[in-house]
Amino acid sequence: MHSIRLQHPWKCCPQGNGFCWSRAFHWPAGERPKEKTRLVVAELPVSAVVSLNERPLAADGAGHFDITSLLGPDNRITIELAGRAPASQTEFPFEVRLEIFEA
Repeated sequence: MHSIRLQHPWKCCPQGNGFCWSRAFHWPAGERPKEKTRLVVAELPVSAVVSLNERPLAADGAGHFDITSLLGPDNRITIELAGRAPASQTEFPFEVRLEIFEA
């Protein structure tokens, strides 16, 4: 398995009754047909809504999302949370990574 951490830069914006973190990333060329890709968000609140390229994702475990069929060359992850914006809008509160593995 290969893991890619998605660290800085995350952007935080107010949205409705909460706020939204977002981050763009490019998908590396050369994914093989038998590979799967999972998005993992550690310590994600149950009420959070995670989307990839404006498509809401369904978790397959505690903060794990199969995104294999949704990836394009340019991608955007969004994490919507209810409540007040965080005290620091530059310090992203979650560990996010892509896990690429042989199916």
